[in-house]
Amino acid sequence: MYELWHKDALSFAIQEITDVVATFDRHKTGIINAIETGANNARAERLNGVIQELKAIGRGYNNI
Repeated sequence: MYELWHKDALSFAIQEITDVVATFDRHKTGIINAIETGANNARAERLNGVIQELKAIGRGYNNI
């Protein structure tokens, strides 16, 4: 299915679409791995959110 889309997208010869196709080609292995394993960065994003929240809370305290 990807090969069909790939060929069809390149047939239009539109630079923006060609750039998207090239990006998919560069990252194809990572995209397939993410789909197969279900891996994502949700935990890292949640941890970052907690850190940002703690920083915001900490701004209310004075440095003695």
